[in-house]
Amino acid sequence: MASFASRTKLDWEVDPESLVTHASHMAKLALDQLASQGIEDGSGLPLFQLKPRSHPPLKTLAPDASKLLLSDSISPLPFHKTLVRLETLEENKEPRLMAHEQLAVAKSLGVNPGSDPNGA
Repeated sequence: MASFASRTKLDWEVDPESLVTHASHMAKLALDQLASQGIEDGSGLPLFQLKPRSHPPLKTLAPDASKLLLSDSISPLPFHKTLVRLETLEENKEPRLMAHEQLAVAKSLGVNPGSDPNGA
């Protein structure tokens, strides 16, 4: 992760306006996809809603890939939203922007590319 983040951050060939435009479009597509599933992202305080929400089956990883995640490190709904965002990026791939957008998703998950997971 640190190598990927470093390479991406040193890539100054990306046009900032193109990146913002594409990322904004990807965000809208992902939000539309979530809304079509009855999932709102970033709206209000869910604790104060009067009726409980029901969601479609949430996306997960294949069992082998799931083993790579720390147990209980991310709740099912935020994980589903992240997978929707990644799928949206993949379906609308803009190769020259992909690394920057993937790094933004990692950052939104709280991934610190300079940290050592072993605490060293």
